[in-house]
Formats: sequence, structure tokens, C-alpha cells
Amino acid sequence: MLIRTAWSDQHGIVRSKSLLPQTFFSALENGIQISTGTFLFDTGDAIVFNPFVPGGSLDMPLMTGAPNLVAVPVPDTFKILPWAKRTGFILCNEYFQNGQVMPFSSRGILRQSLVELHQRGLEYIVGLEVEWYLAKLEDPMLAIANVGTSGKPGEPAKVSAVEHSFQYLLESHNPEIHDLLRVLAENLTE
Repeated sequence: MLIRTAWSDQHGIVRSKSLLPQTFFSALENGIQISTGTFLFDTGDAIVFNPFVPGGSLDMPLMTGAPNLVAVPVPDTFKILPWAKRTGFILCNEYFQNGQVMPFSSRGILRQSLVELHQRGLEYIVGLEVEWYLAKLEDPMLAIANVGTSGKPGEPAKVSAVEHSFQYLLESHNPEIHDLLRVLAENLTE
């Protein structure tokens, strides 16, 4: 079994480290070491802030030299992933080594914003509309020449369509994807 310990960078991109159960139980007590690197990149993983100057280019002494952060798993966020065999998932909060909250933590910013809203007598209500396109994987493009480097994302996977519905909400093409949609619905419900 593996447990994915996850945190979001300042762009909302989920980053994670997979742990064995014995390491995970230690992480619950002591946290795990993670790199500040994920907070220094843009969405293409190019380094935006130079951590090797005083203040890490951010006027923050705690960021000088790209020190490790401590990611602390939040037990009530633990889930078993139905789509990944024998895999757990848990969100983490990020802190500097001295215990100070990492100011770029998406979860930390959200928590602080919720406190401020509550103090003003307001409540945060959110709705989510997920849009997606179903495709068949033809080539994951994982050859070394295709995986990319820092700041230069790799080649996207090559995919093909799984149905002919190029028209919005076209009922006549649903039989082509019915079996796939049923499996997706069952897993999402689970």
C-alpha cells in the first residue's frame, strides 16, 4: 500500500510524495520534508524566484537557499482512492522548519480567508462545474526525448477520440461511450 501525501502550490497544482505505511505513520507525528522548489516554479515548472540570493528573491529570509519545508498530513482529509489499487490520499499543511506557516500555502490562504469572512459575518459558498473530454490514450510520450526539463514541459500524450460527437450534447452518439460512462459513473459514485 502507498499513501500519497499532497499539497497545492501557489498555482493550485497538486504536488505529492508517496509514502509506505510505516513512513506515513511517522509523518502523521512529525511531518515530512518537502522542497520549497514547488513554490519557486511557474505553471510550466520554470524557476521564477532565485532561492540562492538573500530572501530567495521574495524578501523572505526563510526562503534563502531553498530550504526544506515540513508538510504535516491532516488526518480528516484521508481517503482511499477508488481508481488506484491499494492507495491512500491525504492533504497536508506546509510549514517552515521553525513552525511558521508557509505563506504561499493554498490551504493556509483559504483557511485565513474563511476566518476573515466569518469575522465579517459572511459565509463562503462555492459551486463546481467540471468540464472534461474523454479520449483514448495512444502514446503516453514517456520516452526520455519527450519528457521535458525544468521550464520546458514534455510532449503531451497522443490521444484519439472515443466517439464521433463533435456536436454539443448529441444523443445519437451516446451508444459509443455508454459503457465507458457507466464505469466512470460507478467509480465517481464510489
